[in-house]
Amino acid sequence: MGYKLIKYSILFLLFIFTIIGIGQTSFDNPQIINAKSGLPTDRVNSILKDDQGFMWFATSKGLCRWDGISTKVFQHDPADSNSISGNFITRNAFFWDGNTKQIIMCTENGLSFLNPHKLTFKNLLSQNNPSADFLNSIHCVFVDRQEKLWLGTDYGIIRYNRKDSTFKTFNYSGNFPENYDISKNRTNIIFDIKQDVTKDSILWVATLGGLIKFNKNSGGLLFFYYENKNYNNEINTFNKIIVHPNRNIYLGTWNSGMVVFNTKNEQFELSCGAFSPKDKCVSSPVVSLIVKSKSEIWISSLDGLGIFNTSQNSIKLVKTLTNASGRRFSADMGIIDDKQMIWLATEYGAYLYNLSGNYFDNYFIDPVDENHWFLPSSLYEDTKREILYLGYLRGQGINLFDLKTKTFHEIPLSKRLVRESMVWEFLPLNENNLLVLSSDEIYKLTLDRKNIVPLNVNFSKLPGFTDMAKGDNGSVWVSGIAEGLVNLNLRTGQLTIISTVKMYFKNKNIQPNIKEIAVDYQNRVWFRNDRSYGFYDPDKNNIHYFEGEMKKILFCFYQDASDTIWGRYIQKWTWFY
Repeated sequence: MGYKLIKYSILFLLFIFTIIGIGQTSFDNPQIINAKSGLPTDRVNSILKDDQGFMWFATSKGLCRWDGISTKVFQHDPADSNSISGNFITRNAFFWDGNTKQIIMCTENGLSFLNPHKLTFKNLLSQNNPSADFLNSIHCVFVDRQEKLWLGTDYGIIRYNRKDSTFKTFNYSGNFPENYDISKNRTNIIFDIKQDVTKDSILWVATLGGLIKFNKNSGGLLFFYYENKNYNNEINTFNKIIVHPNRNIYLGTWNSGMVVFNTKNEQFELSCGAFSPKDKCVSSPVVSLIVKSKSEIWISSLDGLGIFNTSQNSIKLVKTLTNASGRRFSADMGIIDDKQMIWLATEYGAYLYNLSGNYFDNYFIDPVDENHWFLPSSLYEDTKREILYLGYLRGQGINLFDLKTKTFHEIPLSKRLVRESMVWEFLPLNENNLLVLSSDEIYKLTLDRKNIVPLNVNFSKLPGFTDMAKGDNGSVWVSGIAEGLVNLNLRTGQLTIISTVKMYFKNKNIQPNIKEIAVDYQNRVWFRNDRSYGFYDPDKNNIHYFEGEMKKILFCFYQDASDTIWGRYIQKWTWFY
């Protein structure tokens, strides 16, 4: 049902958005995913994308998966040991491990490993591991190129061996500069870890008291301290590392902006932010976000989202972020996905901008002849097999589009009375089977084998089927032009005409001509035709058809995740349950 809005307007939308979208990179109209979109809170700490294409948001009130339309929230349940370990997910402790296909995250209670395919958690909790009390003070997670898992904690660097579930701790206890006036234990409070771009043995470690170079093979730790006589404390509280191909690392601080460290000569070269020369930077603290190119990184500050030129050490601001009240804010984290979309984690939600300016990838079916127009009427995405099924009017059957190979394939339909194959709707029965509705037949499609067979449904005259929807207890409702509303017995393939609906329209001397249906949470079947709309209540066996002042000619239905059914008519949207 969620695809009905697309069903009747896909050609128009593609035409309009192709005109206004391609070639334009705009920072004026971001897509915002926040509490109104289904997140447990507006506060987004971090973002990642998994191998299925789902976006995951780490928030202060739980984990959220977003599929582009709807959200699924995961929160800690003290009574369920298989739930996520906690609700506050730390900004730097949210990591997609492409090797194990897991999301690794840390909360206030411990470490969680999520299998995003099975949606199952494995937890390591501090309360269950007395010898590992650092589990509730993890600030960052990092998996290096050799698949070693590292944790940054209040107690130093921790290496976790996933094979035998053991931990090894590394602390800095070496010498400090004479003028070092920061508490020395802060050098073992670790907020970020990254691997050197060229040397596999070297990890760079951001601490609240300076920068550490860690040789993971020898266990040696080398300490670096940025001397600024006026702001020693503030400018050495490092909490984020961006490793750049130019072999510089760009360090984030709490309030002092960005610090640049050259790993080739192992010297600090620049600070950029509130305590820096104003001709080089901006007036507010700068947060380094993402590598953009060989000579650029994305940065954020209260002055705006911008691009830092690593050759010229200068910033070009591209967009000031403001909330509904006009208050400026900055992004804390960001990623660029494989579609060249930039995702920003902020206190007001996740902000999405299209960097490429290309809003559509276009794919075309080779024409057959002038009689086959391939007008899209329905679609269904099989996310498990990465196949998109497309139904057409005046087509030859079902077209499937392989999302991996970007190729079209055809599944022909057997003909009954109608010469053309008009596919009106797909209705999933389970993860392996779809019902396919044409004007004069209902088919069962097996997704794994792509095998389709007709149900050979019974009818006395051409029914002109138009839509399908699931009801209670696995029942299937089918609408049509001639009979109005019928109920399908999946076991026998028999259709039962709902005589109450048919007789209602017969007594008014009009054809039912029902175009679309939706079933609400009370099992009432809502319908629309070319005159108005109404619903049939199977429990009471009565029909309510809106006429007079309530009459509306609806263009389409849309049923959202909250079971609200939306109807679009000529002037505006309306809604009903």
